[in-house]
Amino acid sequence: MKAAVIEKQGGIENIVYRDFPDPKIGPGDLMIRVKACGLNYFDVFVRRGMPGLPVPMPWISGGDVAGEVAAVAAMSLAGKSATGAWSILSPMRA
Repeated sequence: MKAAVIEKQGGIENIVYRDFPDPKIGPGDLMIRVKACGLNYFDVFVRRGMPGLPVPMPWISGGDVAGEVAAVAAMSLAGKSATGAWSILSPMRA
């Protein structure tokens, strides 16, 4: 997949648009084919490297997304199919 990747914390020059390995889904997960992504101050804090907010690098920013469900892991929806459905997510990563 293509992604705007924060390679290391610091200035805006550390954001690189490049190929990134396709994500793998595990139990209880689903994969979203992102159609729109919003960035906010949390994303700026991650790029700058705020004290007390350790983030593993490289990092793909964008906590607010909308898109199409591309894949669903086994047992994540109790046997119901969601592939092709539209989702809007606003997760907070731990």
